[in-house]
Amino acid sequence: MDTLYGTLGASEVKELLVEGGKPVAVSIEPGNGAIPAGALIYRKSSGLYAPAAAGQISTSYNLLVLQNAVDTTTDAGVAVAAAAYEKGVFKAGKVLKENSGDYEAISADEALVLRLFGITLSPFDDWGADDVEVDNRLAHSVTVTPGSGGTATADKATAKIGDVVTLTITPEAGKVIDAITVTAGGVTVGDDKKFVMGDKNVAISVTFKAE
Repeated sequence: MDTLYGTLGASEVKELLVEGGKPVAVSIEPGNGAIPAGALIYRKSSGLYAPAAAGQISTSYNLLVLQNAVDTTTDAGVAVAAAAYEKGVFKAGKVLKENSGDYEAISADEALVLRLFGITLSPFDDWGADDVEVDNRLAHSVTVTPGSGGTATADKATAKIGDVVTLTITPEAGKVIDAITVTAGGVTVGDDKKFVMGDKNVAISVTFKAE
């Protein structure tokens, strides 16, 4: 039992701990050096995959997570066959991006982009100091439209569920606020002109009237 536990413990530290991953076969572009397991790879126009840096972590590219470490230095002119995950849940800090030849954990904003590809992160219970805390909540827009007679803005153009959004409403001279109307999003604006963001885009209109 001790041997089995030790093996599992080692795997927990080193492996991606993927859950629900869908493996696919890919061809890695030669000349990219040693690529670690968990590295994000993107499909180039040539049809070959290469390590993804921050600039490739977007919906403009097809992104996968490399299943096992790959060395592309041998036979530098020949593509390397490899396996990658098309989607799945991975341990935070184990999904990596390329940065000037090194590999580092992706940022929270980049993790949100990966959700669109079915790639999500799970912290488990043993995050190390080198792991990143990832906020996987989706952001939604906040639109405030003032009528004539004043200005109205929100302190956030986008917000995530649970975030507090504050409105700043300034009537012109001789005017006061007539009504604050939520036209989309279903939030409730308090007397302090604040509301808690829900899971939908929010639209608010503000009207003014004479004092």
